[in-house]
This record gives sequence, C-alpha cells and structure tokens, in this order.
Amino acid sequence: TWVPEDGINPLALVDGTYDALQSNQPDLAFESVSEGDSPVAGQSSVFLGFRSADGSGATVGGGLIGAWACPETATAFTLTLTSADATILQIRFDRLLDGFACSA
Repeated sequence: TWVPEDGINPLALVDGTYDALQSNQPDLAFESVSEGDSPVAGQSSVFLGFRSADGSGATVGGGLIGAWACPETATAFTLTLTSADATILQIRFDRLLDGFACSA
C-alpha cells in the first residue's frame, strides 16, 4: 500500500498494519517474533515478523510487514506478505524489497 507521507513514520505504518491484521482475524492469536530495520531503495525502513496460531495453539502461518518512505515523492509504502513457509516468505519479501525503487 502507499499513502502520502504527511508526517507518517514507517514504524506507525507497521504498527497500524499489524493491528489491522489482528483485528480482522479474531480467531487467530498473533505473536511478533522479530523486528528491525533494513534499507529499501536507499531509504531507512522498519520491519516486523510475526506468527499466527489457531485456537489450539498450532501455528498456521506467519508474515512480514515492512514500511519506508520515499522523500522524492513524499509517499510512504507498506508491504505485507504472509505464508505458511517461513523460508519462502523471507525470500519473496527480500526480492520484492530489493527490486523496489523510489522514483522522482
């Protein structure tokens, strides 16, 4: 997703996306498992890794949420990917972010 940057910071975008995922899937329990920062298109970004479990506690999947801003266009971006396979999830997330470029 993308929105006008207008004072929004990447951490707030990640938090808001994570909250929305939890609220829209009340039958699942979410747990954050990693967080950090990594450059995207030469800009600083933040990410959050999470897992989701069903009522019995069995893991049903996980995901990564990343957010960054492109000052040239005053646009903030959020990327959310989910998968039952953590390796595939990480590879796809990295490839999408590696291929992203801010345009003027």
